[in-house]
Amino acid sequence: MFADESEREQFFEAAKAQAQKDFQEDSTNAHALVRWGGALLELAHFKQGSEADQCIQDAITRLQQALSIDPERTDAEWCLGNAYTSMGFLAADRKTALQHFNKAEEYFKHCKEKVVASKGLNWIMLTGDVSRSMPCRTTHVQAQEVAPAQLQHPVIPAH
Repeated sequence: MFADESEREQFFEAAKAQAQKDFQEDSTNAHALVRWGGALLELAHFKQGSEADQCIQDAITRLQQALSIDPERTDAEWCLGNAYTSMGFLAADRKTALQHFNKAEEYFKHCKEKVVASKGLNWIMLTGDVSRSMPCRTTHVQAQEVAPAQLQHPVIPAH
């Protein structure tokens, strides 16, 4: 779909701008907020450090705002699960990472419960217990336990 990453970034910048405009025209437009939050999540991939963190925080704000307008928006909950998963990977320590992963799990579970109750959107049901079962989640948390020790006692390769 995209020739390169800059084209992809431009696409999500435009999507964000359009969603923001749509919400400014109708402050009850939860769908625009979900699109805005989703675009911010995608744009976070193009940022580093605190800029990525801020982009994800802004996405979380928009998605929670969408849920305050329409609590039945499973797409907002799904995106919030993704946002908190991303925050878990950006966390500097194990405790914070686990808090974010657990929050993500709550949103994924709640989303799944809504979908099962409404008997719709079967694709979400395929995820199961998404954030808890992610091998990368476990690996990331384990790496955070090992990394500080390695920084204190670096292994210097022999030549």
